[in-house]
Amino acid sequence: RGRLIDFREHLDTYDIAGSTFDKRLRGVKAMVRYWIDAELCARVTYDDLARVKQKNEPIEDRVWLTPKQCQKVLEAALRHDREMVERKSGTALRFPSIAPFTMYVLLSGARASEARALDWSHVDLDALNVNLEKVGVVTVPIAVSKTKKRREIGLQETPSLRRLLRALQLQSGGAKGPVWDLTEWQVKHSRYRMIDEYGSPEHSLQQLRVTCDSYLNNSPGIYGGAAAFMAGKRLGHSVAISEKYYAGQIRGISSELRTLEEVLGIEKQCDQIIRSVTDASRGRASVSRIAASK
Repeated sequence: RGRLIDFREHLDTYDIAGSTFDKRLRGVKAMVRYWIDAELCARVTYDDLARVKQKNEPIEDRVWLTPKQCQKVLEAALRHDREMVERKSGTALRFPSIAPFTMYVLLSGARASEARALDWSHVDLDALNVNLEKVGVVTVPIAVSKTKKRREIGLQETPSLRRLLRALQLQSGGAKGPVWDLTEWQVKHSRYRMIDEYGSPEHSLQQLRVTCDSYLNNSPGIYGGAAAFMAGKRLGHSVAISEKYYAGQIRGISSELRTLEEVLGIEKQCDQIIRSVTDASRGRASVSRIAASK
């Protein structure tokens, strides 16, 4: 009994939403009920389980960022990265570049854990569409996917994302392995610095994903009448989730806007991030040539 209470108190120390707290607690209580039924927990009864209360908080509404806020997030990420380059003094940076990662999460709609686990083996920048045009695709394998279902994130809707990954690929020299050299701590605290020091609006990685989902569901020029299905397929949830939380939430998006970058008005910021990656690659190449000549 004491351990059940201790577990609840331990779970309460995590910075998670009330609905997530209840979901995890329900899982543990279901497991304990099974043990009680199997007579494996003689000292624990259903009454004991009933005393371990859930929070029963309402599920919060999905809050997306406006195009102006998206622009400010990416601009803050760029300022953060520029300052980190200026502070570099021959040692490994405590806070590496965060703008490319932020742009990836916003445009792909990937979950934070899926984005951090992105590997070059998951990326095919030469994948063709039905017209035999190279558009690119990112695969989220079963081992990485939260839902344990393989899915694909097409890059035709986000051509800037394909250009970013191409620039990162050139920067890595065709290396294999993880795309990002980022720890969860670095991602978290870089975001805090963006908000506290560089003028970014308050946001979370989950909010970037919600923003991607919301605009894909409501942009007639991207998926047309299949928006609920295609957005859900891209982000890894059901059509029912699209219809319940996202469809019809944003109105007035022009049907002439064909890419997510255009819808969010972040083409300029995406170009700047891609240019920063390209410039960094050229700088490293120059240093290598100088070192080789010596």
